[in-house]
This record gives sequence, C-alpha cells and structure tokens, in this order.
Amino acid sequence: EEDPPQNLNCKLVDNFAIFVQVTLASIALGSLLIKRARENPRRPLVVWGFDTSKQALAAGGVHFSNVVIAYFSGKKSEESANPCIWYFLNILLDTTIGVGFLFGFLRGLHYIAGRLHVTEITSGQYGNPPRLTAWFKQFVLFLTAWFFVKLTVVILLDVFPFFAEFAKWLLAPLARSGDTRLQVIVVMLIFPLIMNICQAWLIDTIIRSSV
Repeated sequence: EEDPPQNLNCKLVDNFAIFVQVTLASIALGSLLIKRARENPRRPLVVWGFDTSKQALAAGGVHFSNVVIAYFSGKKSEESANPCIWYFLNILLDTTIGVGFLFGFLRGLHYIAGRLHVTEITSGQYGNPPRLTAWFKQFVLFLTAWFFVKLTVVILLDVFPFFAEFAKWLLAPLARSGDTRLQVIVVMLIFPLIMNICQAWLIDTIIRSSV
C-alpha cells in the first residue's frame, strides 16, 4: 500500500492543529478539576495546584517532543511519511506502557535522590506551608522521568517497525478520506482526549504522595 500524496499528510503545527491541541489540553486539565471535586479527603488548593502544575508543564514538554518526533520520523520514513502516524503511536505508547515506565523511572530517580540525601522529594508533599523549592525538586524528578520515558518510546519505535505498519493500517481510512483536518481531529483530539484523560488521572494518582 502506497503512502498518500504529500498534500494529504496531516499537518501538526498549522493554525487548525494548534487550536485542536489547545482544546485537548483544556479538556484534559479540566478533568482534573472534576477529579479534585470527587476526592475524599480533598487536597488543599495550593497542593492541588502544585501537583497539577507539575503534570501540566511536563505534559507540555512531552507534547512538544511528540510533535517534533512525529515530524522528523515522518521525514525519514519511506514507508510511513504521514506525521499523524507517528503522533498516534507516541500518544498510544505514552498513555499505556508509558505510564508504567514513568512509575518505574520515578521510583528509580527517587531512590537515587534519596541516596544522595536530597530532601523534599516525596511526591505530593511540599511542607507546611507548601514550599516552592519542594515543588521544583519534585518537578525536576518528574520531568527527568518523562525524558527517560520518551527515550524508551523512541527506541521501541525504532527497534520494532511493525508499530508503524500497524498504525499506518489503522489510520489508512482517514488518509484515504483526503481530509487532512479529519486526520488531525481524530489523531490529535478524539484519540488523545480519551487516552490523555485516563493517563492524567493515573499520573495524578501517582503524584499524590504515592512515590
């Protein structure tokens, strides 16, 4: 099966795609407000804000890396040139096995930091009153863990090319439709919306004093 013409490949950084991405981020973070409302006991607002900001900032970095990876993977791949294929794969792996990798890397980083006698790194605990220094240390650990997750995902996609073939087959009806905006809506909004909300809830649970 041949790739669709270049002009039928989706675009991840035009105005429409950016609007879709902002919509996705707003909905995913809004779901955390709903989760907080259902918490028992409910975290103080400052603590919730610290937890959520760690996740939001890291998610922004991960999203940027996903767009960059998808763009360059599409450029170098002769079989799967459509960047939507690679973005789809990154979202799929990030929100499934990636959560397990994240938990494992966080465990490892916390162990190393503890051995180095770094303080205020217990996830979700910022002191009384909450201190920005504690938040920053935990954020650095969280972002570093995500860096290793993304590195692992990139290696998996490079070592196992069948992932790209599977995604190409799965998304073929969208590519054949000739509507690049439909590809963006499905790959960057509908699918990530479902997966990211589940991921956000899982990660928020990990962040809350559980590491």
